[in-house]
Amino acid sequence: MYKSFLHVGIWMILISPLQSVNTEEVPPDLVYPSPGCGTGCSITQISKTYPEKLDNGWIRVKVEKTLSFHKSSLSDFFYDDKKREEGFFSRTGIWNPRISEGWVFANCSKGLYGSDGSRKDMSDSRIRSIHWIDDSGNKRFESSHAGGFTYSNWKKLCDSEFF
Repeated sequence: MYKSFLHVGIWMILISPLQSVNTEEVPPDLVYPSPGCGTGCSITQISKTYPEKLDNGWIRVKVEKTLSFHKSSLSDFFYDDKKREEGFFSRTGIWNPRISEGWVFANCSKGLYGSDGSRKDMSDSRIRSIHWIDDSGNKRFESSHAGGFTYSNWKKLCDSEFF
């Protein structure tokens, strides 16, 4: 009897972590679909994780970005055997992969948005405000897309149904 109890106990210990594994697929539309990258190119962005509220008040989501060009004269992608990925070199010689993963962040109370980073701690992200100050000193929302879709990206995270 002691052996069978021991077998059942070990089996329960081994199988219990499997019951807590979330196999649900993350919806791709938890982030703004196109963060923008300038004239002649576009970025398609999908979420890879659910939004996570951090202790410092920021929200973060892991994303996958796919870069494409509308004008072939801008740049062509090529496959780099060393990197084992498709991409291109910028004018400054920096390698840009066609498909990359990174993190986006939003601080809803302060109106800040962070992107273009590969580290989940925000240390290499570009942080931008969704506001601009008019000539009278009034704070206004930067809702145009000229600012790189900053407001649209921020709003999508801050309007999230998860918080």
